[in-house]
Amino acid sequence: MTRSARLLFLVVAPLTLWSQRSGDFLLVARRSGIAEIIDAVTLQTVTRIHFDFLVERMSGIADSSVLSVDGYTDGPCCKHYRLDLATGSLTEVSSPDSPAHTLISPDGRWQFTLNSFRGPSVETLDLRGRGQARKLLPPGLPPGDESGNWYAQGAWSGSRFYLYVSRPDNAGLLWTVSPGAESLPAGIPVSPFNEAPNCYKRLPVVRDLVAAGGNLFLYEPFGNRNKGARHCEDLPGGAWMLDPTTGRLTRQMATDLHFSGLIADPTEPKLYGIALGSDNSLGEPEQLVRLNPLDGTIINSRILGPGESLQVSVARLRDIRDGDVTVH
Repeated sequence: MTRSARLLFLVVAPLTLWSQRSGDFLLVARRSGIAEIIDAVTLQTVTRIHFDFLVERMSGIADSSVLSVDGYTDGPCCKHYRLDLATGSLTEVSSPDSPAHTLISPDGRWQFTLNSFRGPSVETLDLRGRGQARKLLPPGLPPGDESGNWYAQGAWSGSRFYLYVSRPDNAGLLWTVSPGAESLPAGIPVSPFNEAPNCYKRLPVVRDLVAAGGNLFLYEPFGNRNKGARHCEDLPGGAWMLDPTTGRLTRQMATDLHFSGLIADPTEPKLYGIALGSDNSLGEPEQLVRLNPLDGTIINSRILGPGESLQVSVARLRDIRDGDVTVH
């Protein structure tokens, strides 16, 4: 039996009641092997899936009942699977459905691929055409040195793509990249944020960019993977709205939360966050929040159960069933 054809099936616990559901859901992948499908409006868990391997990533595939799952039992990460929620089968595949550094435009036409570190760039490809990918290089970036290399982030907002490049000693630059562009102009300098005088270790080095509801947000990720990385007192939390025309930070939102991740619905003006627990301690449990992308206010929130939540994504799914299932 070939690797790509090997199937694993869901075993449903006795007396579980099932009901068909469809719509937007949040997918919480946990290294513990327990994943959750969460209603994107109420933030309540619809389904818990128990895997017999460690789960690193989980995402939806198009508008369907199929999930892409990455995980491993030992050795390097990861093996790649497709989980069909309608048929209850988990199929191992040879490669992931979409690399993490590749971002598809909302209309499905353009693929933008980010490259970081020494010589950051963005490669653009028209998926409806037959041309080759075009590599765009941010002009005027100083070379990487002992302070750290450049890290590229990107986000689609409607038909516009925003490229953000930063490093530990530099708040970074921003570009608005039009599909079909042949080169990049000079970047717009971004105002510094999350600076504190009592920090004596400038990590984590990543500043993340996300777009929702026509707004751009910048934040510094915290969380379990970053335990002990920032030895600071009174380091600001929350996220900052960014004006893409000036590089200025116009509003700080959710200041009491330290996010490990912010995610936007790719088709709807919705914004979600995973943050440290209610006491903002570096441990479990973590807090899931839904935010208004227009002003950054918190709409609702819930505390997640035990188990390290590594990654959260948004998916529009069909044939979702309530209850607990186990993968063997």
